[in-house]
Amino acid sequence: MKVTDVKELADRIHREVSKAVVGQDAAVSALLCALFARGHVLLEGVPGVAKTLLARSFAKAVGLGSGRIQ
Repeated sequence: MKVTDVKELADRIHREVSKAVVGQDAAVSALLCALFARGHVLLEGVPGVAKTLLARSFAKAVGLGSGRIQ
């Protein structure tokens, strides 16, 4: 896979997630980095900033499942 292919894939995922979540560009970029590095992500923040929506939208965009721990 070429770097341009990875960039195109990342852009498509970012556009898809942006349809559901607005204003979380840095978080989406961090999620993409973790995805490509085969890592894990812990989303923290105050209630009401769309963390669950972001995680579910991202998982759906890449065809993965998601789980939530409180």
